[in-house]
Amino acid sequence: MGQNASTEGAHDAVNDVEGDLAQKPERGIKLFRFVRAGNTGSWELASSNASPRFYDSNEDSTTSGKADWFLEVGDIEARVDSELSYVMDLPGRRITFSAGEHCYALRFPNSEMFRSFAEELNDKAFYNLTGLHNDESNRTKEMGADYAGIFFAKDISER
Repeated sequence: MGQNASTEGAHDAVNDVEGDLAQKPERGIKLFRFVRAGNTGSWELASSNASPRFYDSNEDSTTSGKADWFLEVGDIEARVDSELSYVMDLPGRRITFSAGEHCYALRFPNSEMFRSFAEELNDKAFYNLTGLHNDESNRTKEMGADYAGIFFAKDISER
């Protein structure tokens, strides 16, 4: 009987630890910065819990009426347009981009967060470049039928 009580106690302890692990939030989005060193360089961790967000710089303005989307990650701020030069790496759950004179990368903890952010980034970039909302009809109108499913696509899993 003493051995059963001890075994049950061990199982309870394991279950408690597994429960605690299941309740812990997933690690955050990591922000890396490329640091040049002579002719080479390396990536350094800038933040292990980055909070990228988009904002409309014209939101408070009454003059424009048209949104102007920016990406903000901590003190990094960049307009979402062709100069952002972003590249999506679906298997690596990573988006690399330029801001100012620097190159950065966001690494997402899971595919769902990556896809959600990447689709929103595509939407904002398409809007800033064309002034239109990102949908199949507008992509076809702006880029032609051959490219509408490739650039700024809603389903980035095909990339």
